[in-house]
Amino acid sequence: MKKRILALILVLICVFTVSSCRKKTPIRVVVYDTNDNLLELFPDLKIRKDAEAIDTYYYLERMFSKDTSILAYISVDRIKGAREIYRTGEDDHRYFQIIRNADLPAGTMTGDFFLFVCGTKGQEILKSNGYSQIIEKPVGFCASCYKPSDPEGVTIRTDEKSLHLVEQMVKVYSGYNKEARFNIVTEKAPMDLYPSGDEIVFYYGEPVEIEGAKLTSYADNGEIGFIVSDENRLVSMDKETLKKILSGKIKYWEDIK
Repeated sequence: MKKRILALILVLICVFTVSSCRKKTPIRVVVYDTNDNLLELFPDLKIRKDAEAIDTYYYLERMFSKDTSILAYISVDRIKGAREIYRTGEDDHRYFQIIRNADLPAGTMTGDFFLFVCGTKGQEILKSNGYSQIIEKPVGFCASCYKPSDPEGVTIRTDEKSLHLVEQMVKVYSGYNKEARFNIVTEKAPMDLYPSGDEIVFYYGEPVEIEGAKLTSYADNGEIGFIVSDENRLVSMDKETLKKILSGKIKYWEDIK
């Protein structure tokens, strides 16, 4: 009886081991925003329905830290824990604007927050989201420089694509200025880009001329390509294989030859 039980256990162990070895890892496709360059690379491509679209590097970096099965189409050399396996040779032009009234008086909380955005901490947040730093020498961050001085707080108008940046900026700024108050208004495009009074406008789009307003522009000009986790066994991938993955013909990493 004991021998039969032992034999059964051994069989179950073997079955479990074989099934585990045969388990395949699905390829999780992530595309940064709705990138037109992808369609230029594959003009007749019908991208698989389960492909995910994101609009910030910050979230993608968090995804890579938890999931090694991702194949992402994004500016290369931006994400920690990932490496390039195919570079398209195209540039990714994305613009992000911060607009304020040119006559914004000094000493207001709005002015303080704008200085914070242009300072070292604000620049770090922008860089972590894939935007190039346009201020060559950001002002050094000093908590005492950001004391509350405006009882009305800060009003920020933003489009939906810039909301995540606004939220990150506000969270960090509020950590230094515990009394800071913000009124964040999310608007749908097209927005009125002129900042009324002490407003600050966060806008995702190409630079525009606005009379009486000061524009601070950030651009992401990184070269784009496909990246995978550092833990992925692949070192490169050809264009035809990429197309099969994006279309859904290849769904598992183990099926890539």
